[in-house]
Amino acid sequence: MEFELSAEQREIQELARAFARERIEPHAAAWDRERGFPPALVDELGQVGMLFTLPLFLQTAEGRSAQVTGFWLLPMGLSVIFGAQLGGRLVRRVTATTVARAGLVVQAASYVAIIRVIEPGIEFVQILPGLIGFGIGIGFASSQLTNVVLSEVPLDKAGGIDPSTIRFDVPLPDFATPPPVDFK
Repeated sequence: MEFELSAEQREIQELARAFARERIEPHAAAWDRERGFPPALVDELGQVGMLFTLPLFLQTAEGRSAQVTGFWLLPMGLSVIFGAQLGGRLVRRVTATTVARAGLVVQAASYVAIIRVIEPGIEFVQILPGLIGFGIGIGFASSQLTNVVLSEVPLDKAGGIDPSTIRFDVPLPDFATPPPVDFK
């Protein structure tokens, strides 16, 4: 029996350790004292798990290229934008906290839906509803958690863009042309 971790498993292990070291450990004592855990961190944990492990599965277990994996995840990214916009409209009828909580619930339900269909030989249409739901949940939760955090910043401390400092006479950097995409 092989009990050593594979390179991919060690990479996941290191990602989890780094996340805990950077995002949880510095605040753990205060959270214990306050008997609380920030909802934004729960949201972030779900996103890190999904956005790291799903591409890893599609590329290593399913043998899909990074480009094809990106196209599989595109509906989730577009759904984040849609969810953020819809969440912004919903706060006119309900509280930002309600929208953020709904987003966390939608994310969790979509995560479960994705886990239920993940198997070798998975087809795009099987995972699509879960990806869309997960993206909408991220959009709801992230936009409103940001809204709640920013609403606590006093107006005299809030920053902004000074239009007089924007320069239009400076050329944009010349970016390399991306390689052609092979959809096979």
